[in-house]
Amino acid sequence: MRICLTLITLLLATHSVQAATPLAEDDHSAVILAYHHIGEDAYPESSLRTEQFQEHIKEIENGNYNVIALPALINALKTGEDLPPKTIAITFEGGFRSAYDNAMPLLLERDIPFTVFFASGMTDRQTYIDWNIIKRLSKNKNVTFGILPHDYSHIAYEPPAEQRRQINKARKDFRDNLGYEASYFSYPYGEISNTLRTIVEEQSFAAAFGLQSGTAYKDQDFLSLARFTLTEPYGSLERFRLVSNAAPLPAYDIEPEDQILDNTNTPAIGFTLPQNLHHELTSLSCFISGQAEKPKLEILGNRVELRPADPISADRIRINCTLPAPMSKDETPRWRWLGMLLHRQEATLQPDAPL
Repeated sequence: MRICLTLITLLLATHSVQAATPLAEDDHSAVILAYHHIGEDAYPESSLRTEQFQEHIKEIENGNYNVIALPALINALKTGEDLPPKTIAITFEGGFRSAYDNAMPLLLERDIPFTVFFASGMTDRQTYIDWNIIKRLSKNKNVTFGILPHDYSHIAYEPPAEQRRQINKARKDFRDNLGYEASYFSYPYGEISNTLRTIVEEQSFAAAFGLQSGTAYKDQDFLSLARFTLTEPYGSLERFRLVSNAAPLPAYDIEPEDQILDNTNTPAIGFTLPQNLHHELTSLSCFISGQAEKPKLEILGNRVELRPADPISADRIRINCTLPAPMSKDETPRWRWLGMLLHRQEATLQPDAPL
């Protein structure tokens, strides 16, 4: 996994330094961070060391970050409000007890807002926060909650009726215990499908979140918002700074259309970018998890098609593409970032390398 991070860092470093084109989305964007376990040695691929999280907090305090509550961020993006550079929102995925013990107190002490996504069916288990903790946290103005389905499971592969049941049960538990409706939904393990997204849309959530890497920006699909995952192999201070300063790479006509893959080894992969980025596409770099070589990029006007070096047969595939963005006011380099998370039914239960 560390090799993957080294490779993508090298890809970023080899970008052309030509002048980057500003986009309207740049002033209306922010980065959403996702933490899972904190300080649990048993889960090195989905846990962040406590001292790493402490470093992140020190960086936030000393690095001129604008930490915004998730509800305020979603409202700002939908209304087109200007957001300053290094605007971030903090989320905790899964409602793990280790995050409550080792990370949340640091944020509460400093009045830093955060959001917790939890599965109501897991609240009676020792390694998850329970309803007493949730109710206590809900009284703090800096804490908001969102839901996962009732069972923390791969519901993207379940029949639609089961998907609805799981979400409705989680919403009812939330309403019965907290007295109001849940506004935010997280796709378990970041696994989104067209069918599940449609069901989530029917539920009238204000926003829903995946675990693909990337920046949240105005005029995008608010039911599949990107988040950068921070884990022990991908939680260095260098990476925190890198992703927290990421800019949008607004793509459309993305292939494959559904993130659930069939048994085809290598799906068609591509996307279209704004016309005014056309002259910069020679500086675009893409990386496919599990492949040592970068895919070949076929540029067709402002359309980008990825040709993988090797067949894609893994159950979870992360694709990340980056492009230089205009520097920050303090002349810190920035990168536009587009991430995809593709998956098959045999996908692992543990979050994979986030890149």
